[in-house]
Order: sequence, then C-alpha cells, then structure tokens
Amino acid sequence: MIHEPRIVNVWKENLQEEFDKILYLLEDYKFVAMDTEFPGVATVPREKFARKEDFNLNQVVSNANLLKLIQVGLVIMNDKGELPPGNNVWQFNFQFSKTNDLFVQDSIDLLEQVGIDFDRHEIHGIDSVDFAELLTSSGFLCNNEITWITFHGAYDFSYLLRCAMMRNIPSDPRLFSRALKIYFPRSYDLKVLTTTKRIPLHGSLKKVAEILNIERCGTQHQAGPDALLTAQAFFKVRRLLLSHEWEKPVHWQSVSSITLMKILFVLFLTAVLGGRQAPPGKWISSGNYVYLFNKNWLSWRDAEHFCVAQGGHLASIHSEDECAAVGRIKAAYTIGQHAWLGGFKLANSTQYLWNDGTAWNFTNWHDDSLSDVGRDCVATWYSGHEVWGKYDCAGAGIPSIYKIRRAGKQEDSVNTQTNEDPNNDDGTQIERRTKERSKLNRKGNKEGHPDAQLLRHFCLDTMKTGVAKLSKEFNETRAASLKQSIARTAFDKNMDKNRYKDVVCGDEGRVVLTWPPGHANDYIHANWVPVKGEKKYICTQGPTEKTVEDFWRLVWQENIKAIIMLCGVMEMGKKKCEQYWPAKQDDTMISGALTIKNMKVSEAEKVLVSTFLEITHEGKTHKVEHIIWNGWPDRGVPDNHLGCLRLIRKISPMSPVIVHCSAGIGRTGTIVGLDMCLHNLASSEKVVMADIVKELRVYRHGSVQTDVQYIYMHRVLFALAENHKAVTKEDIRSFITEYDAFIKAKGG
Repeated sequence: MIHEPRIVNVWKENLQEEFDKILYLLEDYKFVAMDTEFPGVATVPREKFARKEDFNLNQVVSNANLLKLIQVGLVIMNDKGELPPGNNVWQFNFQFSKTNDLFVQDSIDLLEQVGIDFDRHEIHGIDSVDFAELLTSSGFLCNNEITWITFHGAYDFSYLLRCAMMRNIPSDPRLFSRALKIYFPRSYDLKVLTTTKRIPLHGSLKKVAEILNIERCGTQHQAGPDALLTAQAFFKVRRLLLSHEWEKPVHWQSVSSITLMKILFVLFLTAVLGGRQAPPGKWISSGNYVYLFNKNWLSWRDAEHFCVAQGGHLASIHSEDECAAVGRIKAAYTIGQHAWLGGFKLANSTQYLWNDGTAWNFTNWHDDSLSDVGRDCVATWYSGHEVWGKYDCAGAGIPSIYKIRRAGKQEDSVNTQTNEDPNNDDGTQIERRTKERSKLNRKGNKEGHPDAQLLRHFCLDTMKTGVAKLSKEFNETRAASLKQSIARTAFDKNMDKNRYKDVVCGDEGRVVLTWPPGHANDYIHANWVPVKGEKKYICTQGPTEKTVEDFWRLVWQENIKAIIMLCGVMEMGKKKCEQYWPAKQDDTMISGALTIKNMKVSEAEKVLVSTFLEITHEGKTHKVEHIIWNGWPDRGVPDNHLGCLRLIRKISPMSPVIVHCSAGIGRTGTIVGLDMCLHNLASSEKVVMADIVKELRVYRHGSVQTDVQYIYMHRVLFALAENHKAVTKEDIRSFITEYDAFIKAKGG
C-alpha cells in the first residue's frame, strides 16, 4: 500500500516517543535515508597533503569536531520503496545557540530563510547525548540487514559519528577499512550512483530529483525533506539499474567520495559497540592483549589520544613476560630509541599510575633513582628494549607502543612471533557475533548491548546482596577508611580556607595553585581524581567567601572546561556555597585579576541550568560552562536515576572538569564514582562498587558520604541496565521495591 509522506519535527519533548515508533517499524522497513544540516564549513586545512583524499578527510573531520549538528533527517522504507503508515519522515532538531556555538554566517542565514527557528532550537532542541543513547541502543547500527542511503554523505556520517561518540574524531582512516566491511556492510551514496556511466545524472540533489521528475515534499535545506528526496531518488535510480548491479554495494575502496563517511562511521561503530578487528602490520600477542608499535613521533598525550582512537591505550606492563613481549616488538622496529608506555606520575605526588586504570604492580626502571623533576611520563630506555626511563610528557615526540584487548578467547601463553599478516583472528568470528548481536539488539534481547552482560551480572549480584547488606558494606568500609591516617599538612595550615573542619583535603594529589606567579597562597581544598589514567576531574568544596578568588585562579590555571555544581547556595536555610559567579545574563564580576561575565543562561532540562561564562585577563579570554543540578538534597539522592548519566555524557568531551557540592565529597563523589563505573563498562571490566569507591577515596578522602548515595549508585546502574535492555522491570522489581522502601525510611 502506498502511504503519503508525513514529516514530523522531533524536539526534546517527543524524542523518546518518536524514536520508539521508528524502532517498532524497523523490522519491516530496512532502508534508512539520512540527511543532516550543520552550520557550514568553518575551517580548511592549512597543511599540505600528498593526496586530495587526505585533504578532504582532514577538512571533514576538523569541521565535524569543531561544529555542532542542527538537524538530522531520517526516512525509512521497505524494499519496494514504500513508506510506512503514519509518521514516516523524522526531522530531529538539536540544541543550537547562535550566541554560544560556532557557525558560518552565510549558512545560518540560509537556514533561517528556509524556516529554521534557532530560538526554538536553543530552548527545545534535543540534547545530542540523549540522541546518542537512543541511537546506540537501537538496531540501526552494526546490522547488515539495514541499508543506509545518503547523497554525498561524508559530512552526514562524520557529524553523526561526532554526535554519537561525544568526542573528537581522528582523521586516519587506514586502520578502519577492514572493520568497515564487517560492521557497516550496506550503504549507498546516491551521488556516486548517479555519476556512473549507466546513470549519468550529475549535479546537486535538487538537480537529480528534477531530472528524475520527483516532486519535492517540504522545504529545501531542511534535513527531513532532503532525506525524503534522497530516498525517493534512490529507489527511482534503483529501478533503472539492473538487479545484479544493484546487489553489489558501492564500497569505499573504489569510490573516493564516500571514503570519508564510511570509515568514520565504522570508527563510531567500533568505539560504541566494542567491535575489535585484527591489528594491522607487525604485532605481538601476550595473554588477552596485542601490542603494536606506532612509528609516529608524538608527545605522550598525543600518543595516548592516538591509541584511544584505535580502541586501546599506551601499553601498561604487569609481568616479566609482558615486558619481554613489548621489548621484542620495539626491537623489531628500532635500536637506540625511546618509545612511550602508558605510565605517568600523579600530579604533586611520587605515585605512578597506568593510564588504562590497571594496577601499578610491576616496574622495570633503568635507574629508579633518576630524578622525577619535569619527568612525569614513562617510556622504554633508549639503550635497552625492556627497561624503562622517566621523561618529559610534553617534550620532543618519540614513537610509542600501544595495547589493545584481543577479541575471542584468552590466551595463557605468550606468543612472541612477529607477524606481517596475522590470521588467528581474521574477523569472521567478529562478523558472526556482530550479526547475532545486532539481531538480538533489535528485539530487545538482554545481550543486545556490548556492556549488557556486565550490567546484567552486576544487577544479579547486587540483588543477591540486597539493600540492607549494601548499607552495612558501605558503613564498614567508610569506618575503615576514616581510620586511615593521611598526610594533611596543607589542610591543617589553612583552616580558614576550609568549609568544614572534618572534611579533609589530603596532600596526595591536591591541586597546587601556581597562578598568578608569586602569589602568596598555593592552597585550595581540591584534589585531582583521574579516571582510567586521564586527569579528568578536580573535586572541590563549594567556595567560601574567603576562597572565591582562589576558585577562579584554579579555573584559569587549569583551563577548566566545565564546572558542575551539585548544591544550592542556600539549602534548608543554611548557606552551602558562596554565590561565586554572576547569576544573570550580561552581569559581570571581578575576582582578583580576573573578570567573569555571564554570557547566557540556558535551562536545558528541568534540573540542569547552564550558564556560559567568559573569563578575561590582560586581553586573554577563556570560556567555561557552569552547570547547576537543582534539587539534589544534601547527603541524599535525587529521584532521577538517568539524569546523572546524561550529565556525565554531556561533559565527557570536556576535560578537565571541576565538580563540587558543599563539602565536595558526597554528591561530588557520587557523580565521579558513576563515571568511573561507566569507564569500567566501556573497557569491558566488571563493576565492583566497593572497589570503585575505595579507589575514589584514594584521591578524594571521604568521597561518597552516605549509604544512601552508595546504594543510589547501584540504582543508577540498574536504570542503565534496563535502558540497555540487559534486564526487564520484572527482573529487578524486588530490588527496586527494596530500594524505594530504604530511601523512604531514610527520609528521601
């Protein structure tokens, strides 16, 4: 039956409802046409590239990383090109601010001319984090039964990738060509199909549609109507092609114009769905990991970013066998040259950590007495392949060795053979598992999400323990941690700068104020808390009247990207935090040598208020987003169980981030601890909440203040498990009932 196009605008208020409709229809309508609207092309690469394809890729990636999506249009059809009944063209409208977000003026002018209402986008636009959550838990991705259709789709897919990953996209496509065939097997670029010898239709989408006598429904340069036009033109072109040609997808290897979008989208699939591929080039396996040598000369931080983009980290080493394996791969490439490993020294400490979060339980220093001053990162020693040295993280670039978890079975022995073309994991196992996973995912199976099994096991183990025992577990571990003595010299010397006398700021990992140079005071009640090795969070108390200036010194010194405030200025008639920022738009305050101006206030959600601040000093400017969570009670927990995860994902591309409540340990520790849980899940590691909190307290003494907060962290992961279809409401009903009764009894 032929159904007429019906375009629906999707805003944050109807996002879940409309997405559910799409997923319901996806079983019978497996062709998905897509279009995006974005704020122009704002940057052009200045580097020289040997190939045009490399230049194009760099331009696409740099713009997708820099700018925000405005609209995504999705249309679904069956194999006859028929639309489903009811709503069948979805136009997703994203949060976008002409005041705070980057754009090209000509592009914005054009979009306004065709009817895009940017005032409404700013207030009612979809949070890209919410969209990403729904997309990654759907059956759209990693599914060879779904056919994606675009017109000149490099930007479309790269923007979708950036939206979903919530972090910058790397620009090297080579490592992902193999994964492309496995995870994204069916996609067509209408621009390519219409420039073949058999279908010579050149020009824009509008021109192609005119030649094919297709009447446009809706307005040009809006994502929904353009996606619909793409779908209609595609099926008309399909009918013009012979069936046997149709069944041969136009793969990226032979078509330069879709090289970018496919490889970038595979990167998204790999990152979000946990896919693994056989590593390229020379490699060595040891146990459950493979190790690769990166010949590029990079700083330690850039080398780590490169490794993360490939699905791993700079190598951590935990045994003599592992050390020997890493030494052999270095020996295969270089003699007399350093290579970065994943170790780094914690700020203001003598403690070294591995950036993948694993235990520092093995060392092989060339000279352990070598001075640490200015040498905070670990690399192999230049004169030996297995021993280590201490080096300047930001110094001259050197090669690096990175480590990726293997797919498939674990290995007990060390395989030190160097391989040019490894075949013990050829990708077919992954492809089979991926097909099964995507099919189960669409049906809401408990194994549909990559961390679903971990979440399910977490829920089952927690239910076996029960709420009462969790409360007892928390109180016992808290009592033990409070008995531990910690170095607190700076805290004791600066009692006038501490909000609470019994909330200790330990010397280990405290933030030392060094800006401006020569300032008499270097103390603030704040500690660095790394997450999987990244210096992600600074946990601190709510500023007092005496520490407001110190707080803004901290923001400026550490180039803070976001401030998360989890308390009110006043709570239950008591002052919990100073009004340390200008609250109204266009208001300005001066703090020491800094001027802070409120550029805009935006209520993205009922509980979240974002204030965009601009800090200036001697002609230099720094922007920071200040986010308040309203209604989280002191020593208590909020009713919202997924809101904190949305907050964490909102700030995931921002680093470093300040988090504070009043004391800087209760609500603050809860949020940071939950992020540590998410990183464990992303690394396919089991979540043991007691261990998470214990690790957190190493860096921020006293974190997670009450048993209510501790058990709430479990409740949030239960909500995440249900959201990812790892469990059903019925599976966890007994725990939820027990939890609700516990919170009520505690006065929540």
